[in-house]
Amino acid sequence: MSSIGLLRNINSEDLDQILLWRNAPEVRKNMYSQHEISNQEHLEWWRGVACSDDKKYFIYELNGKPHGVVGITDINHIHSTCSWAFYASQSAPRGIGSCMELLALEYIFHKLNIFKLNCEVFQFNTAVIRLHIKFGFVIEGVFRKSYFINNERMDVVRLALFSNEWAEHRLDMIKSIERVMRAQYDK
Repeated sequence: MSSIGLLRNINSEDLDQILLWRNAPEVRKNMYSQHEISNQEHLEWWRGVACSDDKKYFIYELNGKPHGVVGITDINHIHSTCSWAFYASQSAPRGIGSCMELLALEYIFHKLNIFKLNCEVFQFNTAVIRLHIKFGFVIEGVFRKSYFINNERMDVVRLALFSNEWAEHRLDMIKSIERVMRAQYDK
């Protein structure tokens, strides 16, 4: 799956780049916390993540170039559940979201041995909701008017994917994404 890229551990040299990506208006508008994050706040976040047993964050790379972040949170090995999210750099090539999702699902279901994966997306972020559904996620419900952002109440869509559902979609998604990425980079 090298044509799809890879997830690698975050190191201290990545932190400035992650903060730039996370503070980009296009990324912030889709996050629960939408303020511009200070360097101090960012470093405190990282210290918490680095020593946490229930969180894992990765840099997504394609051809040796970093393009985004994958976060896995609320890892619960007793219940075999977790949540996840991702964001890409503003300069990331088309199709990177699908690559990040594929690699995240592979890690979550095959390395962490998770049974149920959860995620939440603002209802207005229809592109990401459609992306998750393409990967087999099912909408479990809507948290109506759950977040107050920019003087407006926002609905949040809750999606989930079980390991057996991923197993049904896995090979088709790998083939599809590899085909798209080869076509894009073999030009």
